[in-house]
Amino acid sequence: MMTTTTDLSIIIVNWNSIGFLRDCVKSLRETVLGPTYEIIVIDNVSERDNSRQALTEEPEFKDVRVLLPDTNLGFVRANNLGAKYARGKVLLFLNPDTLALEGAIDRLYAALEEDPARGITGARQLYPDGTLQTPCVQPFPTLANQFLSIDALRNKWPTLPLWGIEVLYREPAIYEVDSVSGACLMIRREAFEQIGGFSQDYFMYAEETDLCYFARRAGWKVCHVGTAAIIHFAGQSTAHTQSSNTFVEVLIRESTHTLMTKIHGPAYAFLYRCGMLASALLRIIPLGIPALLGHARSRAICNKWGVVAKWAVGMEKWPQKLVSEADQAFRGGTVEEV
Repeated sequence: MMTTTTDLSIIIVNWNSIGFLRDCVKSLRETVLGPTYEIIVIDNVSERDNSRQALTEEPEFKDVRVLLPDTNLGFVRANNLGAKYARGKVLLFLNPDTLALEGAIDRLYAALEEDPARGITGARQLYPDGTLQTPCVQPFPTLANQFLSIDALRNKWPTLPLWGIEVLYREPAIYEVDSVSGACLMIRREAFEQIGGFSQDYFMYAEETDLCYFARRAGWKVCHVGTAAIIHFAGQSTAHTQSSNTFVEVLIRESTHTLMTKIHGPAYAFLYRCGMLASALLRIIPLGIPALLGHARSRAICNKWGVVAKWAVGMEKWPQKLVSEADQAFRGGTVEEV
């Protein structure tokens, strides 16, 4: 690890999101007024836009530390790489498709500073129209909250303890929670190193919940700071094609299964897999005939849950391959700093 020379290291993993990244960096420069800070961007081999050229040539990135691995490391390992190069005593992991609103980062940092028992803080996240993104606070996964997480139920009774998000509907303040979103997660370097960083059992998804779980188990508080708000455009890097949507559906379930295994054990995680299969079949069977007759929405739902069913019965092996390949790249790849 590098010697700390600044208060805060802001670590951003970019993948084909240069337009969002420009605005994100600009918002940080305009709103971070308290702690001294550096910005580190890791480009995960963007191929669909000119990210690498922009990061190395455009003047707005001249004071940004840019890391260019030679292979896509995935979200987890790229963030761990950024932490390895970081000089800050506090680390902020931030998605490129975010905008820091006035005072947000300063308040997250101040919340850590005012209580030495706080290890992690997270912000209130808003859609561009100002409405709340409830995933900015997350409960640890259980069979109940996974299988009952239906939009109609969550919308009707959003403050049920089952969802773990009731603090979002209280007066904005600092509240202890299970987990905060990895789109904007601030952590003391001491806590990050004690836990061992983001677990490399994942390629992406659920890694922040894993981090928060083991931080809490190590005695650190995890807090939602309701007075710190950011805009999050949500899912832009993986929202381009049907194949990328399939990638997301499988990888979320695989990562949740991995986390459940670590928290509750293999038998409990197996029940989650069985439940996902049942959920998929309950959706596919009644919509099968309309899908075959060309009903577009029925076909889309069947395609989505068909992939989930294949994952549940063990037919989607590529997530494990992704993790293995990312591990090899992380150990043996090269990184250029510019």
